[in-house]
This record gives sequence, C-alpha cells and structure tokens, in this order.
Amino acid sequence: DPLPLGEQTTEISSPEWQGSRVASVRLMDNSVVEIGASVFYSGFHLIMAMIEGDSSLEVGTAFNTGSTKTLHPDLRSGMGIYNGYGDWPFLTSNFPKWYSLLLMAWRYNIDLYRVFSATAKVEYAFKIVNDLLLSEHETTFFENAAEMWDAVGLLKPAHYSFDDFLDALSVCRSKDSLSWWRQILPYQGCIREELLAAVTLCNYNQAPSSVNGLVGLGSFVAAKVPLLSVMGGNHRLMASAYRQAREIKEKLCDNADAIQHVKQRVSTVVSADKSVMLFSQGVSLGEFEIVILAAPLHMARVEFLVQSDKDAAVLHQMPFSIFDAEDHDPYQDGEAPVMSAPLPDYATRPFTQVVTTLVSGAVLNATYFKLKTTNLPRSIYMTEYAKRIEHNITAISQITPTGSYKVFSSSELDKSVLTTLFGEGCTVEIVKVWGGPHGGATADYQGAGKTLNYQLYGDQLYYSNSIETAMACMELSAIGAKSVAKLVAKNLGLLLPHKGTHPKQDEL
Repeated sequence: DPLPLGEQTTEISSPEWQGSRVASVRLMDNSVVEIGASVFYSGFHLIMAMIEGDSSLEVGTAFNTGSTKTLHPDLRSGMGIYNGYGDWPFLTSNFPKWYSLLLMAWRYNIDLYRVFSATAKVEYAFKIVNDLLLSEHETTFFENAAEMWDAVGLLKPAHYSFDDFLDALSVCRSKDSLSWWRQILPYQGCIREELLAAVTLCNYNQAPSSVNGLVGLGSFVAAKVPLLSVMGGNHRLMASAYRQAREIKEKLCDNADAIQHVKQRVSTVVSADKSVMLFSQGVSLGEFEIVILAAPLHMARVEFLVQSDKDAAVLHQMPFSIFDAEDHDPYQDGEAPVMSAPLPDYATRPFTQVVTTLVSGAVLNATYFKLKTTNLPRSIYMTEYAKRIEHNITAISQITPTGSYKVFSSSELDKSVLTTLFGEGCTVEIVKVWGGPHGGATADYQGAGKTLNYQLYGDQLYYSNSIETAMACMELSAIGAKSVAKLVAKNLGLLLPHKGTHPKQDEL
C-alpha cells in the first residue's frame, strides 16, 4: 500500500497498483461513492466492533453519499431483475417495502422459504464464529478456514457449488421445472434463475453454478437484511484499523514506535534458521521473527525461499504446509515438509475481474429498457442471460438524483455503450478495473471453497487471506486476520489454550 498508515484518501490508486478492495472515491459533486466493497450489516460482528472502537466512525444506510445517514429522498425506489430485451421478471419500483416483500414471497413461494431458512442458519453460524474467535479453548485455534466451517456446520456449503446446494434444498432449476401446483398459479418465477443469479453476479461476478454454497447464501443475506456503510466512505475503516492498532500498541508495548510503513513492494521472502528476511528487488528490508502475508498470493507477487541447511548461500523454493480440506493434514506437530510442491490451483488462480464505472450528468435511457421513466427502479440487476447480451454488465445503480450512476461489469465499457445507456451528456468520472494478471475482485471459486493453512511455513510465515478462496467480504477478511492473530499469539506463548468445556459446546 503506497499510502501512510492511517491516512484517509478518496483518490483512486494507479493502474499498476490495484490498491485496497475497500475503496471510496469523491465525485465532482462531492458525493463519496464506494468502488470496492460497498456494504455490510449488523451481523458483521468484527467490523461492527471495529466501528464501535472509533468514535469518529458513523454508520449510515448503505449507498449513502456522505452528506446524510440516509438515502436522498429524491432517489428512485425499488429494484428490478432484468433479463434483456425489455423483460423484467421482477420489478418493485414505486412499491412500498411491505408490498415488495409480499411480491417476492408470492413469486418465489416455497423456494424463497427454503433459501431463507438456510440463510438464517448461516447468519447464526457466523454469530458462533465470532464467539469461537473470542474463546481461548484449544479447539478454537483454527489451522485453516475448513476447520472453522466444520465447527459451525458450514463445511458442506463451502465445498459444494451453490447449484448443488440448491439441488439439495429442492429449489427449482428453471421456470420449466416449477412444481405442478406453482405452474397453475399466476406470477411464479424461478428464484435460482432470477434473484439468486442476480445477487451472485452483482456481488461476485459469478453465477450460482460457479460459486460455492457459502458464497451463494452469503450473497442472499444482502437481499434480506438492512445494509449499512460508513459515513464518508468505507475506506475510513482501513484508516481506523491502523489507528486503533497503533493506539493499542502504544498503550501495551514499550517499543510503541515499532510500527513502520515501508513504501516498497516486498518481492522476496527468505526463511533462515530463526528469522525471516524480506527483500525488495534485492534490497534488504530487514529480518523478522514472524511475517504475515495479508494479500492474495497471486496479487502479492512474492517469491518464497528457504536457506539450505548445508549452505546459507544456497536458496530453494519454500515447501509450504499445504492443507487439502478433503484429506487429513499430513503433517504432525513439530513436522514440516522438506521438499517444495506446487501450490494447488485454487490458491494461485487469478481472481475474477470486475470493472466499476462511475458516471455523472447521466439520464438513464428508459426506452432502452422498455419502461416509462417513472417506472425505472433505483437498482437494476442482470440475470445470466442479460449479462451476456448487455455488454457483461451485472448491475446499474442510481447514486444521486442529479444523474450519478455506478455500473458493475466484467470488462471495460465502450463510450458508445455508456452513451446509449446514459445519454450524450454523461461524463465518465471513474473507471476502476479490479483485475488483470495481478489483481481481481474475488476468488474464481469454480464451484468450491478449498483453502490453504493459515500457517504457510512453520511458525514463521502466516497467510490471513487464505480464507478468501472459500468466501470474500470485509467480515471474512477480519475473521482471517483474527484467526492468524490467535495462532501467532499461541505460538509466542501470549495465549495459553485451555481444555475446559467450551461455552458453546452444546450449541455446536
């Protein structure tokens, strides 16, 4: 990160440096808009605790632009699921919230109840996860995310595709496969093709067949709970985290000035006998007892090496402690792999690309969507079919009533496309590409959610982003960091795991 610790900024990072995926920008009209992770909710326990620890942070309704906690009253209302060529399977513009919910319950019927019930179990499981992370019981020092999912009953959803999970719930696959009694009722739709496809495409740029069950259910949570964001931009969370960490260190540690920010990219990590050496293009950045990698492996672009036992001048590839969730960990306590092996594909494959485009001075073309202007919803979400024919767009949202819009897509949009959608007078303010060979938005799950161990090499090298190959959001990043912090504290003797009865044992 090229910015100083704790500094708040709404400036977009340079093209060669993707930057934090929690990012906000300020438009010409002074509105603050999220271009990365946009929302959270009260069930994000670690994120909410971080906010409560900083009196300068205020929470507002999701998509607020920084001036007030709530949305502008002149914004359009409702949402629509668009299937292309003027086909709107589900549209709630101008409807009161209670009627929109009733309409959703009627259209998706028993399938909505099935998905709703499964999601409620996921929400409760995340509450248990928070309790486990606060515990010092020996069973709560998770070596990898799979152990945590298993502890709270989410291992199967994390390791099967969302499509397979929906099949297990007996959720219809298409409108043609609706139950016979639903086929004779009016206004019935397939939740998998419509609502669930729309939310997974918007949140992860992947269809239900490509994400795992945990990601799919997590995406659906956003459709059923009040969503929140930080006033003035979610980027303030990152700055606050640095400040709070520094304040805690100053309060508890003698060497309070030990937190430093080095504006150089770490290119090489070398493990010696009792230390880890960091290098930036051959220049030493120092020696450390413990190193934590807090970026996805393919984004970090770091070479990991180990000194030879025979000759310290001889380096070879670091033999990572790889954990496959379908097998038992092959390494016992005190053992470590000797020969290096290639990391599994899921750990190194590039993340999916998402492009965030912000335009101002725009007038959404109602005719293009075959609607009257008064019937346009505030947010438009695409089905899989619509994404294919609508230039890989997954979502269009009105940000301000004065003509600011945010568009998510898989690739950059031509000016002609934006002119067709928003008129000749629109101005492109921001185009942020989350992608490329060393970037991306979220993991390419390919229908599963396997993860590496948090400890990549002995007690020296840890990997908090390991959890992202199972699911990615702000809370999951915090969970990965908390899990690693507990392991480090245990290995340093700062936390002593106990074997007593765990307070949540009966619930689990």
